Amino acid sequence: MWIQRAARMSAGNAWRIALVLAGLLAASLVYGEIGGTVGAEIALAIFLVVLVVAWPRPRAGSPGRAVPWRRRRRRISELESELAYVRSGIDELAGERDELRVELREREAAQREHEAEAASQAAVAAGRLAEARGQLAAVERARAAELERVGDELRVRTRAVAALEGALEVEVAARARAEKQLASAEARIAGVLPDDSGPHLLLVARADGYRLVVRDGPAPLPGAAVELPGAGVFTVSKLGRSPLPGDSRRCACLGRPVGPGGGETG
Repeated sequence: MWIQRAARMSAGNAWRIALVLAGLLAASLVYGEIGGTVGAEIALAIFLVVLVVAWPRPRAGSPGRAVPWRRRRRRISELESELAYVRSGIDELAGERDELRVELREREAAQREHEAEAASQAAVAAGRLAEARGQLAAVERARAAELERVGDELRVRTRAVAALEGALEVEVAARARAEKQLASAEARIAGVLPDDSGPHLLLVARADGYRLVVRDGPAPLPGAAVELPGAGVFTVSKLGRSPLPGDSRRCACLGRPVGPGGGETG
């Protein structure tokens, strides 16, 4: 008797285990297809439905515990309604999944287009940068050449200025020597010739001898005619130093007086 009861209990437990495993399998398939939080909720709902169906199953032959057929059909109908609701939810989620996939594809296409446009703009910018660098290098080369030309010209002008300064120094030295020689010559001349800026002497030759006459102004040159009041007009025969000792004045020697006809008188 107890063997039959154990067999009936084992059959009921096997039925429950099979339904639980089937529920787990269906839940895992739904979660793998949908994924995310929604998939997990749907898988949990399916598992609970299967568990509710499997657990209260009565053991075969248990007196007073048989579930009426109408209640079973009502329960089955409720479960079918829940399953239809779950399936409709699954269909809605599948539709949302398809929409999300389409949106994802559109976003990926837009992203690829944006990346392609960015790459094109980057290529254009790189080309412009290379062109700008080339222009800058050309400007720097031209500036370097100009600086080198200016430097060469500056060196040439510096050498020319140095040569001019050397020539100027030579000229200045030569001029200084000439001025020194001129000053020396003027000093020598000043030492030989008396001062001609002040009064001078006239040495007049007369029949009874010579007479010195002092006159203001510069001394007359040789050959010039000099008129003396009361004595007549005389001709300067020569010009020299004063015959007086220590006298620096010049002295003009006068010859015989000139007659009315221009000749000398006796």
